[in-house]
Amino acid sequence: MLGGAALKGVLIIGGGTAGISAARTLSRFGIQSTIVEKAPCVGGQANELACKGVRECVKCDVCLAVDDVTYALQDENIHFVTGAKVELLERDLGRYRVTLESYPGIIDRSKCMACARCLDACSSNAIGRYMSREGPLLQIDIDACKHDTEGCHECQDACEREAIDLDQEAEGQQVEADAVIVATGSTPFDPKLDPRLGYGTVPGVITSLEAERFINLMGTLPDPLGKGVAKVAFVQCVGSRDPRLQAHLCSKVCCKYAMKLARQAATANKALNISFFFMDWRPTDRQDDLLAWARTNDKVEAIRSRPAEIVLGEDGRPTVRYAIPDDAGIAESGFDLVVLSIGLRPNSDNKTLADMLGARLGPHGFFFGEGKMVSALESKGIFFTGACTGPKDIEESAMDGAAAASKAARYLEAER
Repeated sequence: MLGGAALKGVLIIGGGTAGISAARTLSRFGIQSTIVEKAPCVGGQANELACKGVRECVKCDVCLAVDDVTYALQDENIHFVTGAKVELLERDLGRYRVTLESYPGIIDRSKCMACARCLDACSSNAIGRYMSREGPLLQIDIDACKHDTEGCHECQDACEREAIDLDQEAEGQQVEADAVIVATGSTPFDPKLDPRLGYGTVPGVITSLEAERFINLMGTLPDPLGKGVAKVAFVQCVGSRDPRLQAHLCSKVCCKYAMKLARQAATANKALNISFFFMDWRPTDRQDDLLAWARTNDKVEAIRSRPAEIVLGEDGRPTVRYAIPDDAGIAESGFDLVVLSIGLRPNSDNKTLADMLGARLGPHGFFFGEGKMVSALESKGIFFTGACTGPKDIEESAMDGAAAASKAARYLEAER
């Protein structure tokens, strides 16, 4: 049980950057919190990201998120429940009684080597891969798994170490809290939903998140074709600002992180040729001004055009086809590597959580961060923060989490 007769506590749903920041801020006020995270580890998407600084800090904020997790794990006021989801939330006499559900035994961590054979075998995309401080972890989303409904056991058959037991029963747990902070974050766009871009079908086409993971581990961009990377393309706004995909919003983070990835790669390989395909460039920092970089570096090309498609070229490399800016023609160019800068989408379970909380989602599927309905929920001790209210980078998520914690602290003080 969280809290007690003389102790007030906060339940934080989501253990990413905003949730961790909220918990640390609450701790400074002397308020205990319990973070419930559906992934097997806390840290969120920031766990996947790489430091972009080669010789000096470039303000990518990855270290900010990593340090916050380190301090939070050592904080006695912060408690963690990972691999769990909120199944039921009820308010009674001003307190919240929350039922959690988890499946801790489906994948035996002592046997699992994170080889990802189960992930490749799963036809329902029910297995997620997460980066923790100890390395990669795999987890099965029981709601997406077809074992109970169709008797599927593809992942279990694929596991040579017999680390998967799909017959494990769910475990329930109840916690109580005086306030709730929703910090469930967002979901990276799945580029397979836009097959024109060749992800999964054209060798050498990867996502920005995959590039981040590789740099995090190896310190350089991947070479999926094994021929050396002399020419790389970054394709912006993949899953953002695209009405065809019901993705109307700018994801805000893609320009910043793609630019810092490109600069890191260029610093590591002085001979690297870099091309950016973009609609509009929206830098948040002077260091991220692509057009200025392209004007002063003959190995950097800024092409204001959204690719029509990415296909396999005759030389076995990915070929980008695009409309020539200010021209009626079509051009194509081959690359050793194409990085798709994927945007941020709302979580698929936002509607379920919104119904549970008595909240409403905005037109793009994110929670409202302000307005009359939000004010009404805040008066009952429910607060929304971070990328669950719309795309945010690490710095903005951390600041938003701290702000939500301050609101929650004021609410608890007023309820005394």
